Amino acid sequence: MRRFRRLLVGVDLTPPGDAVSPGSRRAALQAQWLAEKTGASLTLFHSTWTDIYEDGFEVRAGPGPEGMASLEELRETYDSSGIPTELVLSGERAWVEMIRRVQRGENDLVIVARRSAAGHRALGSTSKKLMRKCPAPVWVVKGEAKLLYEAIAAATDLTPVGDRAVELAAALALAFGCALHVIHAVRVPLAAQMSAGWKREAEHPSVLQKRAGEAERHILAALRESHPEAAPILHVGSDSPSRFIRETVASLDADLLVMGTVSRAGIAGMLVGNTAERLLDRLECALLTIKPRDFLSPVGSE
Repeated sequence: MRRFRRLLVGVDLTPPGDAVSPGSRRAALQAQWLAEKTGASLTLFHSTWTDIYEDGFEVRAGPGPEGMASLEELRETYDSSGIPTELVLSGERAWVEMIRRVQRGENDLVIVARRSAAGHRALGSTSKKLMRKCPAPVWVVKGEAKLLYEAIAAATDLTPVGDRAVELAAALALAFGCALHVIHAVRVPLAAQMSAGWKREAEHPSVLQKRAGEAERHILAALRESHPEAAPILHVGSDSPSRFIRETVASLDADLLVMGTVSRAGIAGMLVGNTAERLLDRLECALLTIKPRDFLSPVGSE
Protein backbone atom coordinates (compact mmCIF):
# COMPACT_ATOMS: atom_id res chain seq x y z
CA MET A 1 0.00 0.00 0.00
CA ARG A 2 1.12 3.56 -0.66
CA ARG A 3 2.76 4.70 2.55
CA PHE A 4 0.60 7.52 3.82
CA ARG A 5 2.51 8.94 6.78
CA ARG A 6 0.58 11.99 7.98
CA LEU A 7 -3.21 11.69 7.96
CA LEU A 8 -5.37 14.81 8.27
CA VAL A 9 -8.87 14.28 9.70
CA GLY A 10 -11.46 17.05 9.50
CA VAL A 11 -13.39 17.18 12.78
CA ASP A 12 -16.71 18.97 13.10
CA LEU A 13 -18.81 19.69 16.18
CA THR A 14 -22.55 19.21 16.39
CA PRO A 15 -24.59 22.38 16.96
CA PRO A 16 -24.34 24.15 19.35
CA GLY A 17 -20.71 23.02 19.36
CA ASP A 18 -20.58 20.82 22.43
CA ALA A 19 -19.66 17.39 20.97
CA VAL A 20 -17.72 15.82 18.10
CA SER A 21 -20.16 14.85 15.36
CA PRO A 22 -20.82 11.14 14.63
CA GLY A 23 -19.52 11.60 11.09
CA SER A 24 -16.24 13.03 12.36
CA ARG A 25 -15.85 10.14 14.79
CA ARG A 26 -16.36 7.75 11.89
CA ALA A 27 -13.70 9.60 9.86
CA ALA A 28 -11.31 9.35 12.81
CA LEU A 29 -11.97 5.61 13.14
CA GLN A 30 -11.19 5.14 9.45
CA ALA A 31 -7.99 7.11 9.91
CA GLN A 32 -7.10 4.97 12.93
CA TRP A 33 -7.47 1.79 10.87
CA LEU A 34 -5.21 3.19 8.15
CA ALA A 35 -2.66 4.49 10.66
CA GLU A 36 -2.42 1.05 12.25
CA LYS A 37 -1.76 -0.47 8.81
CA THR A 38 0.82 2.08 7.70
CA GLY A 39 2.36 3.48 10.90
CA ALA A 40 1.05 6.96 10.07
CA SER A 41 0.41 9.80 12.50
CA LEU A 42 -2.93 11.60 12.86
CA THR A 43 -3.77 15.28 12.81
CA LEU A 44 -7.28 16.06 14.08
CA PHE A 45 -8.21 19.40 12.52
CA HIS A 46 -11.04 21.64 13.68
CA SER A 47 -11.89 24.99 12.11
CA THR A 48 -13.59 27.72 14.14
CA TRP A 49 -14.47 29.65 10.98
CA THR A 50 -18.08 30.87 10.91
CA ASP A 51 -20.44 28.25 9.47
CA ILE A 52 -23.77 28.67 7.70
CA TYR A 53 -26.15 25.92 8.80
CA GLU A 54 -29.38 24.89 7.11
CA ASP A 55 -31.40 26.54 9.88
CA GLY A 56 -29.78 29.90 9.32
CA PHE A 57 -26.66 31.88 10.06
CA GLU A 58 -24.73 30.84 13.16
CA VAL A 59 -21.52 32.37 14.44
CA ARG A 60 -18.98 30.14 16.18
CA ALA A 61 -16.16 32.05 17.82
CA GLY A 62 -14.62 28.74 18.85
CA PRO A 63 -15.46 25.59 20.78
CA GLY A 64 -16.73 26.14 24.29
CA PRO A 65 -15.56 24.12 27.31
CA GLU A 66 -17.71 21.09 26.42
CA GLY A 67 -16.68 21.16 22.75
CA MET A 68 -13.02 21.53 23.65
CA ALA A 69 -13.28 18.64 26.10
CA SER A 70 -14.85 16.49 23.37
CA LEU A 71 -12.02 17.33 20.95
CA GLU A 72 -9.36 16.59 23.57
CA GLU A 73 -11.05 13.31 24.46
CA LEU A 74 -10.91 12.26 20.81
CA ARG A 75 -7.21 13.14 20.59
CA GLU A 76 -6.38 11.28 23.78
CA THR A 77 -8.23 8.19 22.54
CA TYR A 78 -5.88 7.74 19.60
CA ASP A 79 -2.74 9.11 21.20
CA SER A 80 -3.08 6.66 24.10
CA SER A 81 -3.54 3.78 21.65
CA GLY A 82 -0.02 4.31 20.32
CA ILE A 83 -0.86 6.45 17.28
CA PRO A 84 0.92 9.84 17.42
CA THR A 85 -2.01 12.27 17.39
CA GLU A 86 -2.19 16.06 17.50
CA LEU A 87 -5.16 18.40 17.70
CA VAL A 88 -5.01 21.53 15.56
CA LEU A 89 -7.47 24.44 15.82
CA SER A 90 -7.62 27.07 13.09
CA GLY A 91 -9.59 30.24 12.56
CA GLU A 92 -9.22 29.86 8.77
CA ARG A 93 -11.78 28.24 6.48
CA ALA A 94 -11.49 24.49 6.97
CA TRP A 95 -10.88 23.54 3.34
CA VAL A 96 -8.37 26.36 2.76
CA GLU A 97 -6.19 25.55 5.77
CA MET A 98 -6.39 21.80 5.13
CA ILE A 99 -5.11 22.34 1.58
CA ARG A 100 -2.33 24.60 2.84
CA ARG A 101 -1.23 21.94 5.29
CA VAL A 102 -0.95 19.49 2.40
CA GLN A 103 0.99 22.03 0.34
CA ARG A 104 3.42 22.57 3.20
CA GLY A 105 4.02 18.83 3.38
CA GLU A 106 2.44 18.51 6.82
CA ASN A 107 -0.18 15.96 5.66
CA ASP A 108 -0.49 13.59 2.69
CA LEU A 109 -4.06 12.21 2.95
CA VAL A 110 -7.25 14.04 3.95
CA ILE A 111 -10.18 12.18 5.55
CA VAL A 112 -13.51 13.91 6.18
CA ALA A 113 -17.13 12.92 6.78
CA ARG A 114 -19.62 13.49 3.99
CA ARG A 115 -21.78 15.55 6.31
CA SER A 116 -22.04 15.99 10.02
CA ALA A 117 -25.01 15.14 12.19
CA ALA A 118 -28.03 17.23 13.16
CA GLY A 119 -28.93 18.08 9.58
CA HIS A 120 -26.35 20.67 8.56
CA ARG A 121 -23.89 20.32 5.71
CA ALA A 122 -20.79 22.11 6.98
CA LEU A 123 -18.43 19.33 5.99
CA GLY A 124 -20.55 18.46 2.96
CA SER A 125 -19.46 21.66 1.18
CA THR A 126 -15.94 21.28 2.58
CA SER A 127 -15.69 17.82 1.01
CA LYS A 128 -16.51 19.14 -2.45
CA LYS A 129 -14.03 21.99 -2.20
CA LEU A 130 -11.32 19.56 -1.13
CA MET A 131 -12.19 17.23 -4.01
CA ARG A 132 -11.80 20.13 -6.44
CA LYS A 133 -8.72 21.83 -5.06
CA CYS A 134 -6.70 19.61 -2.72
CA PRO A 135 -3.58 18.05 -4.31
CA ALA A 136 -3.59 15.11 -1.87
CA PRO A 137 -6.04 12.20 -2.00
CA VAL A 138 -9.35 12.99 -0.28
CA TRP A 139 -11.31 10.21 1.46
CA VAL A 140 -14.95 11.12 2.16
CA VAL A 141 -16.60 8.66 4.55
CA LYS A 142 -20.19 8.15 5.70
CA GLY A 143 -20.97 8.41 9.37
CA GLU A 144 -23.21 5.33 9.45
CA ALA A 145 -21.08 3.06 7.24
CA LYS A 146 -19.33 -0.02 8.58
CA LEU A 147 -15.65 0.30 9.39
CA LEU A 148 -14.38 -2.88 7.72
CA TYR A 149 -14.99 -3.07 4.00
CA GLU A 150 -16.09 -6.13 2.03
CA ALA A 151 -15.95 -4.72 -1.51
CA ILE A 152 -13.88 -1.88 -2.99
CA ALA A 153 -14.43 -0.49 -6.47
CA ALA A 154 -12.18 1.64 -8.66
CA ALA A 155 -13.42 3.63 -11.64
CA THR A 156 -10.93 4.19 -14.45
CA ASP A 157 -10.92 5.80 -17.87
CA LEU A 158 -7.57 4.08 -18.58
CA THR A 159 -5.65 7.34 -18.21
CA PRO A 160 -2.66 7.69 -15.85
CA VAL A 161 -4.82 9.06 -13.03
CA GLY A 162 -7.24 6.19 -13.60
CA ASP A 163 -4.34 3.75 -13.29
CA ARG A 164 -3.35 5.35 -9.99
CA ALA A 165 -6.92 4.98 -8.73
CA VAL A 166 -6.87 1.28 -9.59
CA GLU A 167 -3.50 0.80 -7.90
CA LEU A 168 -4.67 2.53 -4.71
CA ALA A 169 -7.92 0.55 -4.68
CA ALA A 170 -5.95 -2.68 -5.12
CA ALA A 171 -3.70 -1.80 -2.17
CA LEU A 172 -6.70 -1.08 0.04
CA ALA A 173 -8.54 -4.24 -1.08
CA LEU A 174 -5.48 -6.32 -0.18
CA ALA A 175 -5.21 -4.58 3.19
CA PHE A 176 -8.91 -5.10 3.93
CA GLY A 177 -8.83 -8.62 2.52
CA CYS A 178 -11.86 -7.84 0.36
CA ALA A 179 -12.96 -8.05 -3.27
CA LEU A 180 -11.61 -5.57 -5.83
CA HIS A 181 -13.91 -4.42 -8.63
CA VAL A 182 -12.77 -2.20 -11.50
CA ILE A 183 -15.34 -0.18 -13.44
CA HIS A 184 -14.75 1.17 -16.95
CA ALA A 185 -17.31 3.05 -19.02
CA VAL A 186 -16.52 2.91 -22.72
CA ARG A 187 -16.59 6.40 -24.16
CA VAL A 188 -18.50 6.56 -27.44
CA PRO A 189 -17.20 9.28 -29.82
CA LEU A 190 -19.61 12.15 -30.38
CA ALA A 191 -19.67 11.47 -34.14
CA ALA A 192 -20.77 7.90 -33.48
CA GLN A 193 -23.53 9.11 -31.17
CA MET A 194 -24.97 11.15 -34.01
CA SER A 195 -25.54 8.04 -36.12
CA ALA A 196 -28.71 5.98 -35.93
CA GLY A 197 -28.46 2.94 -33.72
CA TRP A 198 -25.15 3.94 -32.13
CA LYS A 199 -26.23 2.80 -28.67
CA ARG A 200 -27.34 -0.58 -29.97
CA GLU A 201 -24.03 -1.00 -31.78
CA ALA A 202 -21.98 0.19 -28.79
CA GLU A 203 -23.73 -2.28 -26.51
CA HIS A 204 -23.43 -5.21 -28.89
CA PRO A 205 -21.87 -8.16 -27.01
CA SER A 206 -18.99 -8.45 -29.46
CA VAL A 207 -18.13 -4.75 -29.09
CA LEU A 208 -18.29 -4.85 -25.30
CA GLN A 209 -16.26 -8.05 -25.24
CA LYS A 210 -13.54 -6.42 -27.31
CA ARG A 211 -13.55 -3.31 -25.13
CA ALA A 212 -13.51 -5.43 -21.99
CA GLY A 213 -10.49 -7.35 -23.27
CA GLU A 214 -8.61 -4.15 -24.05
CA ALA A 215 -9.49 -2.68 -20.64
CA GLU A 216 -8.50 -5.86 -18.81
CA ARG A 217 -5.08 -5.97 -20.47
CA HIS A 218 -4.52 -2.31 -19.62
CA ILE A 219 -5.60 -2.72 -15.99
CA LEU A 220 -3.56 -5.87 -15.38
CA ALA A 221 -0.52 -4.20 -16.92
CA ALA A 222 -0.98 -1.24 -14.57
CA LEU A 223 -1.13 -3.60 -11.56
CA ARG A 224 1.64 -5.96 -12.67
CA GLU A 225 4.46 -4.08 -10.97
CA SER A 226 2.65 -2.59 -7.99
CA HIS A 227 0.20 -5.34 -6.97
CA PRO A 228 0.60 -8.49 -9.09
CA GLU A 229 -1.31 -10.52 -6.50
CA ALA A 230 -4.49 -8.45 -7.01
CA ALA A 231 -7.37 -10.19 -8.79
CA PRO A 232 -9.69 -7.44 -10.08
CA ILE A 233 -13.22 -8.20 -11.26
CA LEU A 234 -13.90 -6.04 -14.32
CA HIS A 235 -17.18 -4.32 -15.18
CA VAL A 236 -17.41 -2.68 -18.62
CA GLY A 237 -20.38 -0.79 -20.07
CA SER A 238 -21.17 1.86 -22.66
CA ASP A 239 -23.42 4.13 -20.60
CA SER A 240 -22.40 7.60 -19.42
CA PRO A 241 -19.56 7.30 -16.88
CA SER A 242 -21.44 8.78 -13.92
CA ARG A 243 -24.54 6.65 -14.46
CA PHE A 244 -22.64 3.44 -15.14
CA ILE A 245 -20.36 3.94 -12.15
CA ARG A 246 -23.25 4.78 -9.83
CA GLU A 247 -25.40 1.82 -10.92
CA THR A 248 -22.49 -0.63 -10.83
CA VAL A 249 -21.36 0.47 -7.39
CA ALA A 250 -24.94 0.12 -6.13
CA SER A 251 -25.35 -3.34 -7.63
CA LEU A 252 -22.09 -4.47 -6.02
CA ASP A 253 -22.99 -2.92 -2.67
CA ALA A 254 -19.45 -1.57 -2.63
CA ASP A 255 -18.16 0.06 0.54
CA LEU A 256 -15.67 2.40 -1.16
CA LEU A 257 -15.23 3.88 -4.63
CA VAL A 258 -11.77 5.09 -5.66
CA MET A 259 -11.48 7.34 -8.70
CA GLY A 260 -9.43 10.12 -10.19
CA THR A 261 -10.39 13.67 -10.98
CA VAL A 262 -9.12 15.27 -14.17
CA SER A 263 -7.79 18.82 -14.30
CA ARG A 264 -8.43 21.01 -17.31
CA ALA A 265 -5.16 21.87 -19.04
CA GLY A 266 -3.89 25.30 -18.10
CA ILE A 267 -6.55 26.07 -15.50
CA ALA A 268 -5.53 25.01 -12.00
CA GLY A 269 -8.24 23.42 -9.90
CA MET A 270 -10.79 22.97 -12.67
CA LEU A 271 -12.34 19.57 -13.34
CA VAL A 272 -13.52 18.25 -16.70
CA GLY A 273 -16.83 16.41 -16.44
CA ASN A 274 -16.63 16.58 -12.65
CA THR A 275 -17.87 12.99 -12.41
CA ALA A 276 -16.51 12.48 -8.89
CA GLU A 277 -18.26 15.54 -7.50
CA ARG A 278 -21.56 14.62 -9.16
CA LEU A 279 -21.33 11.17 -7.61
CA LEU A 280 -20.60 12.39 -4.08
CA ASP A 281 -24.24 13.05 -3.19
CA ARG A 282 -25.56 10.06 -5.14
CA LEU A 283 -23.41 7.28 -3.75
CA GLU A 284 -24.25 5.29 -0.65
CA CYS A 285 -20.60 4.35 -0.14
CA ALA A 286 -17.43 6.21 0.81
CA LEU A 287 -15.49 8.00 -1.93
CA LEU A 288 -11.72 8.35 -2.29
CA THR A 289 -10.49 10.71 -5.01
CA ILE A 290 -7.00 11.41 -6.30
CA LYS A 291 -5.59 14.08 -8.61
CA PRO A 292 -3.26 13.80 -11.58
CA ARG A 293 0.41 14.08 -10.67
CA ASP A 294 0.70 17.47 -12.38
CA PHE A 295 -2.35 18.97 -10.63
CA LEU A 296 -1.86 22.53 -9.40
CA SER A 297 -4.16 23.76 -6.65
CA PRO A 298 -5.57 27.28 -7.05
CA VAL A 299 -5.15 27.77 -3.29
CA GLY A 300 -1.96 29.58 -2.34
CA SER A 301 0.30 27.96 0.24
CA GLU A 302 0.36 31.13 2.34
